[in-house]
Amino acid sequence: MRVLRSVARALNLSAESLLAQVGMWEGVASPERVETTTEDAIRADPDLSDAQKVALLGVYRSYRAAR
Repeated sequence: MRVLRSVARALNLSAESLLAQVGMWEGVASPERVETTTEDAIRADPDLSDAQKVALLGVYRSYRAAR
């Protein structure tokens, strides 16, 4: 799982998205096309620290809630 997460991170994907694209993740309607959410992209960004991801997710969620 650790290696899978590393590969997914290198591809700027979540591990779930990577598994879905190869047809190994349940609950995704179409493995050929996997939607990546903004939150998935933030979590998968290798250039952000965990603290930065938490902060950015908080800001993003607050903007969505204010909408």
